[in-house]
Parts: sequence; structure tokens; C-alpha cells
Amino acid sequence: MDLEIKCTEQQYTAITSDFSPDTLLGIKAGPGSGKTRTIASRIAYLLSTQSQSGMRPDDLLVLSLTNRSVNDLRARLRAVLGPMACQIPVMTFHSFAGKVVGSKYTDWNILDDDDLRRLARLVDMGRSASSMAELRSHLRDARRSTSDVAVVARIVEMFGSTRVFTHDDVLEECSSLLHSPPKFVDNYKVVFVDEFQDVYPAVMNLVLQISKGRHLTLAGDSDQSIYGFLGASFRHNWERLMERHPKPNIVHLNQSFRSTPEVLQFANAVLGHSTPVHHSVKPPCGLPPLRLSFTSPAEEREFIYDEVTRLVDISEGAIKPSDIAILSYTNREVDSVLNYFSERGRFGLCKLNSNPRWLQSPLSFFMQYVRVLVDPRVNFPLLCSLSTVPSIGEATLRKAISLATEHDVPVYEYLHDSGYEKPKKLGMLPHYVKYIAKCRSELNQNDPDQILVTLLRMGKELGFDKVLGAEAFTKDQLLEYRLHFDTIYSTLQRAKAQKPPEHTVLSYFMENYNNDTLVTSSSIKTSNDNEVNFSTIHTAKGLEFPIVFILSGNNYRFNDTQRRVLYVGMTRASSLLYFNKLSNQFVDGLDHAPKPLFSTRAPNWTSESVSRLLTDLGRRPLTKVHQLASKLAHAAL
Repeated sequence: MDLEIKCTEQQYTAITSDFSPDTLLGIKAGPGSGKTRTIASRIAYLLSTQSQSGMRPDDLLVLSLTNRSVNDLRARLRAVLGPMACQIPVMTFHSFAGKVVGSKYTDWNILDDDDLRRLARLVDMGRSASSMAELRSHLRDARRSTSDVAVVARIVEMFGSTRVFTHDDVLEECSSLLHSPPKFVDNYKVVFVDEFQDVYPAVMNLVLQISKGRHLTLAGDSDQSIYGFLGASFRHNWERLMERHPKPNIVHLNQSFRSTPEVLQFANAVLGHSTPVHHSVKPPCGLPPLRLSFTSPAEEREFIYDEVTRLVDISEGAIKPSDIAILSYTNREVDSVLNYFSERGRFGLCKLNSNPRWLQSPLSFFMQYVRVLVDPRVNFPLLCSLSTVPSIGEATLRKAISLATEHDVPVYEYLHDSGYEKPKKLGMLPHYVKYIAKCRSELNQNDPDQILVTLLRMGKELGFDKVLGAEAFTKDQLLEYRLHFDTIYSTLQRAKAQKPPEHTVLSYFMENYNNDTLVTSSSIKTSNDNEVNFSTIHTAKGLEFPIVFILSGNNYRFNDTQRRVLYVGMTRASSLLYFNKLSNQFVDGLDHAPKPLFSTRAPNWTSESVSRLLTDLGRRPLTKVHQLASKLAHAAL
């Protein structure tokens, strides 16, 4: 394959760098510097005739931490390579770990936090944080056969195996299994790791293990390292790499194609760099960042709403609500503004999540039904599914487990088979298990339409609609849940298109509903042009928006980590940045600088300033300036 590369000199150096075994290329890429494009072009180069490598797509392994970055890489690879891109293994670390663990074991289960809470209740350990930590410890010990015999027995009762993992446990197990790796891992010759600055210890162990004897390309930016609370330490990780690669090849991508010079200079100042590390290639926009002061969060919320309204109106819709993001450190701060917007009522609202939005809602419980429909003999999802039935409590469910264990059969078989005597204290459990059996027998597990209808019917029959309080849903809640079901249905449709022959649509959906195989950017962010975006800075990482508001909450007296978080938030803005503060807040070295890099006055929008903003956005500036002036005058009245 021949390749034509259009890139900067810095990018070209990274793209064509040496890829010999046991070598390391580090790409330090600032915000908006074309990092994803550079990684994709380097992959294309390795597969091209120019590299003379003779490599095939399955000789490469591309890993990142989030579904979003994986989807971005895949999209960029499709743009460069076309259909060949589908042959390149691009996945999250958790997906890769699951693939390795799944190649070793067939009887393994993975639990999220909600599953752990349900398990703690079913094994009568309570639901406190200490109980959860104790349960995690028991799961780990059970896999090593070092746990209390009674606890191991209860775990086996639930899952039929002691191989029960949390998400981080899967990473540890994968690192262990790579000492004697499965065959597909032996094929890899080059490993790529994106977002290296966010790698935490369990992931770093996996990076060191999988890259042994192979070329390793890392891409990231220490200035955007914001996951220290997970244990991520760029400096420590780099020191561990230097023990193996004392002479790495380092390439700096310090040209930004995203943010205006005004935004980038302000962001660099927050980091405390005496000289700019990253430079904008865009011409000046002529609109300084805004550092506005408010007497209270309530006053700030009102200003933001009015300013969003004004930007949309004076641009005659050329600026769309979806061009705007409102960011902060915590969900609580973000939600306070989101709720205010909801009360005012004009705009649609999009709360960004790193996972599909339906998984952040009570509908995530539907996955218990999915697991039961695939295999009802696993006790845990069956008992979870039955736990919402009115009048059936946890004591009744524990009694069902105990009786089934005495007969050495799964709970499903015990309750469904009329040959087993059942005490009255089990109540209606056998009836509901027979209902589930009927659902399974009538369901075509390869038909997305039937699957979704069956899930809805099970929710109604098993009492989940009452748990939701669906009868009292507002119009907005009904719309939100409709969007969730649309996302579930589209994910089932993707499962139908992608599933291998040995899977049904339902089983493939069950295994991949929350990983990069089926999760797309659109399923993570379900929005339209009329929706204003709301997000924590951590969740917005990797995204960009023309206009960004950063809320005032606690943005003063920063330590280094907080400055990096703020830097990430500021550099989401491509054209216009509002960095708010309360009247008693200040940032050392910024607010009292002799030559401030921002304006402290609310913008007085004129036809000229609006045209400058639209030009930077690549939108057609308004031509009827006198009409705009009239609108501005009217808005001021």
C-alpha cells in the first residue's frame, strides 16, 4: 500500500520514527496538536510499502483508556486506510484484558459497582463501603483459594465459579496471564498506547507486560495528567519505562490547531509556564478570554443562561446551543446550572457521560434480564431479576439459594422443575420463574425488535416499572427514557451486524454492551443542535467546543493537579472561553498579573465582534450588519 502523508514536520518525524523491537517512541502531544491523526498516520505508515516493514494489520495492537478515544482512533484510521482499518486491533485496556481472560476461562464473570452492591445484599454482607471493600477482598481471595470456606461457597452458589472479577481485577488477571500469553497475543509486533498520562498502576503493569520485546509508541501530555486520584503518575510511569528503555525517542507536537492564540496563551499561564509550551497556528480571533466575577453562584447561573441566549439570538442561529459547553470540577456544580437551565426551559440539555447514558440510569438493571435470557442457570442475575417482584424480599431469595444448593441444582432449575418440593415461604417465586422460561422459549435471540419488547414486558411483569415509578414520569423523563431505548435498540442492531456465527445477537450484546466493540460516540453523547452541553472537566477530556464556560466553584489556590484539570477544561474551547470566578476568589500569578491575558468585563457584543467569532468558527459572518445592530439594541433594552 502506497501512502501520501500530509502533516507538519514534527508529525512527520513521529510518523516515520524507528519501530524496531524493544524501542520506545514517546509523542508528547499538546491539546489540539493532531495527536490522533499522527497516531493513525503512523499506523498507516507501518502498513505501507514506504516503511518496508512487511507488517500486517494484526501485527499491531492499539490501546487506550476510554471508549471515546478508541472510537476517535478508529474513525481516523478509517479516513486514512478505508476498509483495512477494521482489521487493526484497536481497543480499551479493559476490552483487551477481557479478551485475554476470556481466552483462558469460559466460566468467569465481571461485576460493576451496582452488581457488587446487589451481591453484598444477597450474601447478607450489608451495603456499606466497608462491606463492599470486604466483598472485593473476598472475591480476590476466592480466586486464589485463600478465602474463608463459607464465603467461597456462597460465591460459587451465585456464579458456579470462583472466577468473579471487578473491572480492575480483570487488568491484574490479564497481566498475570500474559506471562504465558494466548496465541493471538504472540502475533503483536508493535504496541500503541494513547493517553499515556492517565495510565494508573494496574494499567501500567499491563503496558510493561504486553510491550516486552516489542516496539512501543506512547502518546500523551503530562500537562493533561488529571487522574492522580486513581494513582496515575506520569513521572513514576516514565521512570519505570526508562529502566527498560534508557534512550527513548521523544517527539514534541507543540502546535495547536484547535484553540485561538488568546485562549491558548491564557491556558498556558494557568499552568505557570514562563514560556509558552504550545503555540496556536490559528490567526488571532480578537476576542480575549473572559474572567468575570460574580457575587454568588445564583448570579453566575443567571448570567450564563442569559449569555447563551444572547449568543444564539444575535448570531441568528449561526451559533447553536450544541456549540456551547458548561464545565466544572464536580457533577454537583454542573447539575446546579443544568437544573437552572431546565427551569428556564428554552434549551435542550445534554449531560455528557463517558459511558452510554442509559447505563447511568436505572435501565442498566435490564442487563440482569439479558443475562437471564441468555443463561438462566447462573443464579446471580436470576435472583437480581426476581428481587424487584413485590412481596419477595432478600430473605426469600436467600432461602431459594439454600434449597437449590441442597439439591445441587441451579435456582432456576429448582424453582422451574415441578419435581422438587417447594415450601410455601417461597411464595410466588416458582410462578415468576415459569414466566421467565416462557419468555425464553418464545424469544428469537437474533431479533433486536423481539429482544427489546421482551425486556420491556419482563420489566412490567417483574415489578421493575414500579421501582422506576414510571406511572409518574414527567414529559421530559418520558423523552429521556425514549432516547435511552433508542440507544439500546441501535446497539442491538450493531450487535446483529457484527456478531460472529457462534453468538446470538443477545449473547453478543451481553458481552459487549459497554465496551468499544459496540459503544459508539453517538451512544455516549445523544444530543442535537438545540442541546447545550454540560459536563465535568474529566468527562469532557478529548472533546472540543467552540464556546466554553468554566464554573467558578473552588477555582482558586490551585495545586499542580488542579491547575492541570483547569488547563484541560480551558483547552476544550476553540474560540471563546469564559473562566468565571466569585468575587472573593483569585488564582495566584493570574488575577493580579501586571498584563492580564483576559477581560474582566462582560462582552458588549457588536456586529464586528460577532463577525469575528463566526469567522473563527468557520461560519458565514452575518452580512446585514444593520439588522444585527438592531437586534443588539433590542436585546439591551
